[in-house]
Amino acid sequence: MAAEHEGVMEPLQVTAHMRGFVESSHPIHLDSLLAASVARRRGMPERIATAGDIETIEIPLQLEPGGRFHMASAAHAGRVLASRLEHIHKRAPHEWYTVLCGDGVKRVNMGEEPDKSWRVPRHGYLYDRLTWWCAGDADAIRDLLRGVIHVGARRRHGIGRVARLEVEPCESWDGFPVVRDGKPLRNLPLDYPGLGERVPQRVLRLTFPYYLGDGKEMLACPT
Repeated sequence: MAAEHEGVMEPLQVTAHMRGFVESSHPIHLDSLLAASVARRRGMPERIATAGDIETIEIPLQLEPGGRFHMASAAHAGRVLASRLEHIHKRAPHEWYTVLCGDGVKRVNMGEEPDKSWRVPRHGYLYDRLTWWCAGDADAIRDLLRGVIHVGARRRHGIGRVARLEVEPCESWDGFPVVRDGKPLRNLPLDYPGLGERVPQRVLRLTFPYYLGDGKEMLACPT
């Protein structure tokens, strides 16, 4: 759950200069990075299972007037320097079943759960940078981002390595920092002011934690 920060809010550009490939099936939101940093400092669980487990987290970003989400964009990818395709494999250890389970095991069905094998493609991209825009407290954001050294998926495996992060004042625009030229820069309600007539739409969460299944709705979203 979001809480309002009382620091000085100003238009900001946050830039992550990348060192490693990024994997992510969804846009990477700045408010989520900041909330995760706060959660780590408070010793909170890294992931939760239901909306009932959500605790209030205060981050140094301005809330939109209705208090539903923070005024911060998702990541805008810079120039692609390289790309790669890897696969994650899972196979049942059928060779060991007789040893582990005894001679009663005569057949293993690897086409159905729980022993189903799968091969999942993972696309990675090496960007020169990722950029976010927000209205927030620059010093407090810099402090929280000191703990962010990976972004995207599979961070525990070293994927999405960040070389350095910069937080600098920037010029605002009409719709800053969540709409630009009629296009959503983050997940937004379909009736949000400034959105164009045809924008990408998906069933998503409006605010962090974005991975959670509870609380999803049809929203305008960045490509």
